[in-house]
Amino acid sequence: MGTETFALNEYVFINHTNIPHGTDLSQIDDSKFWVARVLEIRAEDEAHVYLRVYWMYWPEELPGGRQYYHGAKELVASNHMEIVDAMTVSGRANVKHWLELDEDEDLPDLFWRQKFDYPTQSLMDIRQHCRCHRYYNPDQLMVGCPNPKCGTWLHEQCIIDDIKCKVLERGGGPPDPPPQTATESEDSAENTISVAKAPPKRKGGAKSGKSLFQSAVESFKTSTPAPETPDKQSSKATPSSAAANGKASAKKKTKKEIESELDKIKVTYIAGSSRVLVKDLRGVKTTATVTPKVNGTKKKRGSSAVAPVEEKSEEEQGEAEAKEWEEDVCCLVCNSVIE
Repeated sequence: MGTETFALNEYVFINHTNIPHGTDLSQIDDSKFWVARVLEIRAEDEAHVYLRVYWMYWPEELPGGRQYYHGAKELVASNHMEIVDAMTVSGRANVKHWLELDEDEDLPDLFWRQKFDYPTQSLMDIRQHCRCHRYYNPDQLMVGCPNPKCGTWLHEQCIIDDIKCKVLERGGGPPDPPPQTATESEDSAENTISVAKAPPKRKGGAKSGKSLFQSAVESFKTSTPAPETPDKQSSKATPSSAAANGKASAKKKTKKEIESELDKIKVTYIAGSSRVLVKDLRGVKTTATVTPKVNGTKKKRGSSAVAPVEEKSEEEQGEAEAKEWEEDVCCLVCNSVIE
């Protein structure tokens, strides 16, 4: 411990990998140390000083390992108590308890918000966000709804997945503009003064449940109703007669086909704007590229070889036929436009 002093309830780094004492901690990855909260300090003499501590867990040390919502600098508090020798302390750790109440709060190098109950080996719940009711990873982006009656924080990936699902649901192309009422038309004609709008709220970069992508895949797997019991007369109908009457059964899409279609719909945020650019690559036509053979082909006089034809990727070949459009981003809870 040297000349450095510590108080109760402070956090310290515990050296368990034989890192030399006096090493500059700023040059070493924090995860190389154990982290603990000091509960009590006792000493027989100067050479025998002991600390009673609660261990702080790195997410990788938990029974279930690191989860999708754990940040890179996140610790998990526990009631796992032990006695350690003060000589194993390498220095003070700057750890903050994050309550997830202040939306604009800046997080320090290390923080914790979740507790691990060591006797039962269970994790406590933390604040849920978005329509998916999942946790928030502070290293990933979230967008805040500007509607004061809503104010929900939304995962960026959930917004993108929702836009993809809506494109698939309406069969492609941009959404239809909302119908304008007579009152709105009069108001828009009279009020020509532009109003500056505040930028959308964003932060950082969720109890686990189904993601919007998983829900979308299940929703597009159309379920066919159970067929009614046919009577004797209807059972005599042949496939040819059904086709003659124009009754063709709709093909049911598999989960793999739906996932493939969603993967071909690209959604990216437009820089300096709250709108997104949607690119639909489904149904893009590609042309086969033929590479001429050198052996057995006729050459022009004076030429020594046939020039190779440059092959293009599938996306490059269909670039001109891909559908693109800009689209507003809407809140997944109240449907307010995020401007």
